[in-house]
Amino acid sequence: MATFNSVDSGTTKSLSKEKMKNFLARQKWRKAGNVVRAITRLALLSKVNSHGSPTSSREDCPLTPETEQALQSLELKTQGTPQFSQRLQDQTVTQGSRACLSCHLQGYPDPEVIWLCGEQPVVESFRVQIEYEDDGHCTLVLAQVDPGDANIYTCKATNDQG
Repeated sequence: MATFNSVDSGTTKSLSKEKMKNFLARQKWRKAGNVVRAITRLALLSKVNSHGSPTSSREDCPLTPETEQALQSLELKTQGTPQFSQRLQDQTVTQGSRACLSCHLQGYPDPEVIWLCGEQPVVESFRVQIEYEDDGHCTLVLAQVDPGDANIYTCKATNDQG
């Protein structure tokens, strides 16, 4: 259990949840695109035309069935259920102070993250901020905690894989 001192809630910055989700999705697709381009480049360089020099474009040398299969296999391997690499920690905070719950998760496609207070979804407000970072950190910040905030908080993540 940890005790947190009061911190000025005006210093906390948050981004729109939808903007952050879009940013994370673009980052994942950009990384996947870089991998596909690298594999394509390697496949093209491994093919040699009749003059003994590497072909210069994809049109001159379509991907072999083995390369296509490898690309599909790579895409399947990058997909996975959400996994928490850093779990939530129990906390005790004083009334009027700020509580910050944070965890780290990984998963592809990007997981849908929901924070729960007991059994109910947490709703963002001027006192409650939900933040998502591009590296997978998820944070729930409760400003000016009062007795009504006492409960068990859970972070739930799901995607198409589970």
